[in-house]
Amino acid sequence: MRLFALLRLILLVAVLICGFHYLFTAIGNRNSRNLRPVCSKTVTNRVDVGILKRYPRHSLAQYNLPIASKPLNWLFIQTVLAPLATVCDAEVVFVVNSEPGNYAERENLRRNVFTENIKLTRRISVFFVIGMSGEPHLDTKVSTEANRKEDILLVNVLENYHNITHKARAWITFLHDTCESPAPKFVTKIDDDIMLDLPGFLNLLHEFHAFKRVVLGRVYTNGPVMRHPASKWYLSKKEYASNGLGLYLQGMAYTFSFDLINGMYDNLKRVQYLWMDDWYVTHALMKDLTAIYFDLSKHYLSLDSEAEVANRLKRAKLLSRKLLFGHFRPKSAFPADRRQAAWEKLRLASCS
Repeated sequence: MRLFALLRLILLVAVLICGFHYLFTAIGNRNSRNLRPVCSKTVTNRVDVGILKRYPRHSLAQYNLPIASKPLNWLFIQTVLAPLATVCDAEVVFVVNSEPGNYAERENLRRNVFTENIKLTRRISVFFVIGMSGEPHLDTKVSTEANRKEDILLVNVLENYHNITHKARAWITFLHDTCESPAPKFVTKIDDDIMLDLPGFLNLLHEFHAFKRVVLGRVYTNGPVMRHPASKWYLSKKEYASNGLGLYLQGMAYTFSFDLINGMYDNLKRVQYLWMDDWYVTHALMKDLTAIYFDLSKHYLSLDSEAEVANRLKRAKLLSRKLLFGHFRPKSAFPADRRQAAWEKLRLASCS
């Protein structure tokens, strides 16, 4: 009888131990789920071949659009000041297109997005590409900022919407000449006024780590050519002879693997110049590089009014997608605080 009672006691203790273990494990798992960032279930930290099914793929060969060699419109672009060469010692280099007067935008990115902690823990780096304003006082302020922050590529090109391609030539040359060893895995170009979920984007980018010769972003196919002189994107036949733009990525944010940089650099003097820098970098400079384009459009958002923001909020749950990049225009209608508030609402609504 004593032996039987002892066995019953041992069994009871075992049941209690298993019960407590299950209870605490469940609580721990529930708490850990609560600590995850919004929408984290849509991205993982592992390479997943299923990514080939989740994102449409394209290549320049699909569109068979000849790329001219002229007009080249070549300029000697002098580097006035360069960022530290340590920008190359990173997995991902972020290149931010900025203007001389956009100090507030640069500081916001430095303090709130590209913090020292995330740069260190996620092995990323960032530098800003800025041209000359033509105003001595403002250019002096930018030079002082560049010397103090050491994260600015200041080039002797007049800052102008139609000169952004020259700035692109400058930062591609800088990366080619500076980042030979060590070399980053990816280069991401963004504008200084976009909204960015940096941790979410880095998690997604990690899934592409095993891929070579890739270009990632919002893909445009068979882009139209604007021939009306009143259009902001007007292209004359002399500037661009073809009747279509073919395949290219939206310029607000795009990424390419660093193994493409040598070919892009070589193409600087082989393919035609076009002031549309997004087409120039993501189409013309990719000539003969056999790059594969992944369309990440589902993670992009561009809105032009408060009405569009309200409409997007109404449809957010139906779309159910993780937002990584947002652009709110015009700047006058979306100052920094309003832009941030709209972005946070849209991100949360899209994941609820």
